Amino acid sequence: MSRISVNIIVPALSAILGFSGALAGALIPSWTSEKIFERQVRVERERVLFTKKIELLERVSKLANLTSKYEGYQHYLNLQADLASDLKICKASGVADCVEPDGTKNALAVSEKRSDLNADFSSTMQLINVYFGKKVSAEVNNLSTRKVWWDNDGNNFRDLIIAMRDEIHGKT
Repeated sequence: MSRISVNIIVPALSAILGFSGALAGALIPSWTSEKIFERQVRVERERVLFTKKIELLERVSKLANLTSKYEGYQHYLNLQADLASDLKICKASGVADCVEPDGTKNALAVSEKRSDLNADFSSTMQLINVYFGKKVSAEVNNLSTRKVWWDNDGNNFRDLIIAMRDEIHGKT
């Protein structure tokens, strides 16, 4: 090779290698940082999902323990309705000291508390269907289709809580 072609080829190759190195040096950190960012976003999303699932499990546990309170509210309202009905009969028969039901203000307050529990139950079941998988959703459907979700037979929420726990622990 002649001296002139070496003088042209060496600087050209050096320029090409330098450009390639600079380009690779710019692209590799960019690509790596993009992958790190994607992983951070995925981990944060999983953390938020895990936190929501734990919060919902806690809500279900609280609801399971409020069933007797709901039954008490329901019993109170049924008793007030019975007393109102008996009061009409009692007054019609001419008895002087008839037992009167509590005022409508008290009954309305208890009815609102019962409605709040129903709303909490419904919203919790809807959110569970959003954040959990099919097995948990099947348990939500089993519980939601019962005539009275608050019937405290001890097993209403057990299967749902077990399914939620298993999904949280990755056993599904």
